[in-house]
Amino acid sequence: MHRMFLVLPLVSLFGCGASDAPPLAVVTGKVLLDGEPAKGLTIEFHPDNSAGTSGPMSLAISNPDGTFHLYTSVGGDGAVIGTHKVVIKCPFRLEGRTPVVTGDGVGSAASGKAPEPVKKTDASDDCKLALKYEDPTKTPLRHVVPEKGISDLVLQATTE
Repeated sequence: MHRMFLVLPLVSLFGCGASDAPPLAVVTGKVLLDGEPAKGLTIEFHPDNSAGTSGPMSLAISNPDGTFHLYTSVGGDGAVIGTHKVVIKCPFRLEGRTPVVTGDGVGSAASGKAPEPVKKTDASDDCKLALKYEDPTKTPLRHVVPEKGISDLVLQATTE
């Protein structure tokens, strides 16, 4: 009985968590680079605090046909309702980089020798996306996520 009285104040003090989360709306669409569907790009929706929107960032990776479906950084489906700065990023490329080998062998190949530089793969194709899209402070892309969500958003990016 005494334990129940101890738990109730804690629940009322911290809440149950779900009601504290900002409302989300489903966002799907397509990303185009110079008018063509772009595969493998990372799409990020950063809530714009200056417009009164706060909450977790949402992200997706575009499919071969350029389509994407946003999920929050904490696992929710969609994006926070409100205004967002939209960032589009090229996939991370390792081509030509040699992994670091430390004195304790961390990062070394199983043979104990230094690993070879990473070779070019299909996933490391050159990405021509203009750098302005990769920085939340410089991106020209803004979008408002309404309560009903978005099912046909088209994000246009360029190489310049």
